[in-house]
Amino acid sequence: MRMCKTCHYYQAKPQQESEGFHCRLMQKDLPINALRLDCPEHFLVD
Repeated sequence: MRMCKTCHYYQAKPQQESEGFHCRLMQKDLPINALRLDCPEHFLVD
């Protein structure tokens, strides 16, 4: 499955910050409900 949490571009935010994550491909912070389950830009982490 090509989802954000297994992607090279996914970056979790520190717990002291607001919930969500950072997408390095889009270069922006996104809320949890923006996680994609089948992202065409997915790049698997080694």
